[in-house]
Amino acid sequence: MAAPFMVEGLATQLDELQIIDLKVIIGKAGELVVSAGFEDAKTLKKADPFFAEMIETMKKSFLFRVNVFDAVAVMNLNAEAIEAKTSARAAA
Repeated sequence: MAAPFMVEGLATQLDELQIIDLKVIIGKAGELVVSAGFEDAKTLKKADPFFAEMIETMKKSFLFRVNVFDAVAVMNLNAEAIEAKTSARAAA
């Protein structure tokens, strides 16, 4: 149940939050992993309040456990998004 809630919430905000890459993984044990990619740190910081609000809503609605890893950052280069952005800039 949490996955459709999270996906629907994110889908309505893709453009506003400037999410360029989104992955949602649902595990066998019911775990939900959401990975969102942003062009830069500025757009990531803009999205922080939205994600904090989503997590608080989920904590109130679902059985919820958070795994926190200090100082972990996952960087994923999405070549397709970079190509599209480069083409858009060249066309402008």
